[in-house]
Amino acid sequence: MNDAFSTELIEVKPVEYIPLEPFSALYDDLEFIAHSPSRRRITVGIKSQANYCPQPILWGRLSGEALALVQWEAQEDNVISGYYEVPFTGRFYLEIIVLFCQYSPTNYQNNCLIPGENHRLTSENAAIVVTMSSYLKGYWKSSQQVSSPLYTRYQPANCRRSDRFEDSISYNERCAPVDTLKFNNYTFQTYSKIMTRYQNVDISSLKADPYGYNCLKDTKGECKLCSIGSSHSNRVHRFLTIAVGLDKMGGLRREYPQEIRPAEAVTLMKRCDTILIGFGQHDLAYAKTRPRLFGRQMRRLLKKFKGHPRVFVRSVHYNPLGDEKLTCPPLDGRNPMAVVRYNDVMKDVCNSMDIPWIDTRWIDAVMWDSARDWNHLSFEVEVVQEFFIADYLGFLD
Repeated sequence: MNDAFSTELIEVKPVEYIPLEPFSALYDDLEFIAHSPSRRRITVGIKSQANYCPQPILWGRLSGEALALVQWEAQEDNVISGYYEVPFTGRFYLEIIVLFCQYSPTNYQNNCLIPGENHRLTSENAAIVVTMSSYLKGYWKSSQQVSSPLYTRYQPANCRRSDRFEDSISYNERCAPVDTLKFNNYTFQTYSKIMTRYQNVDISSLKADPYGYNCLKDTKGECKLCSIGSSHSNRVHRFLTIAVGLDKMGGLRREYPQEIRPAEAVTLMKRCDTILIGFGQHDLAYAKTRPRLFGRQMRRLLKKFKGHPRVFVRSVHYNPLGDEKLTCPPLDGRNPMAVVRYNDVMKDVCNSMDIPWIDTRWIDAVMWDSARDWNHLSFEVEVVQEFFIADYLGFLD
């Protein structure tokens, strides 16, 4: 543990000013970054004559004994404010990055992310003093002393696994931001006695058998749960089987909500006690469907299951900043801001149709960039999510 994170008495100031990163894309447009400990707020000041990025879209994370995202509010004049909630007091590293300088909600397929090499606004090893803790139903806690920040993971060009074999020394230097090792220090903590059962799961055994049994395909009888969607949804029913230990879990793999035919919906309603729907990945990545259109498509899908007593929709997962997301224009549209908008739309659709919406972001959002394949949740996060879903659906004792 370094001096900045020692356990000695820490001087607390009414306002802490955070040093700026001189190589940031926004350095010339920033006035200040400040922290108010008594209010648990972070404030970013933008110069009134900002030329490059007058209305940036920001993302921020605290790392240390625990992890927390900064929840940003809408920009007012030249100030962007956000708040955080962490379960402990003390020093935490603070990283703020800029995702976009221009973001169009109607033409967002052409929104270009700021390159990872210069998206960080806070200086190296920037830290704040947290004086107010919060009660959280769950959080990711470090299993060892923290001596460096958990910086946002991104994939520079030519940093795929296949590139490693061409020049391993150069790869290790250029591609350090792809590393996932620091995430391994964090384990999920919760006050739920039921969910703590996930700690008994042998993650290594899941890596040996990531697929599992599919009740819907392998039998002709009744299934307790049917997940509908593409690979992310497929993994839900598979992990409910191999990690949680449930039986009669199955799923129907489709990439887009409009692909579910009426006859398929009828079959699903007959065979499935519980239907869990999770779309969005392909609409975001490849079709680049606008959020409102995605909401309309989901509404039409949900109407096909009208009358079934147990239909649920889960939140859309975040994806790390892989190289296809960082091209301009992006080849893959799954950026954090787009996922936020999809979830906002889906929550509204479910509320208006009185359909339960299972929001897993309190588990996976702060670990949003930990997916080793730049797509699916890491196994550690996935297991926690499935125990929560199983508990939510009433499958656990």
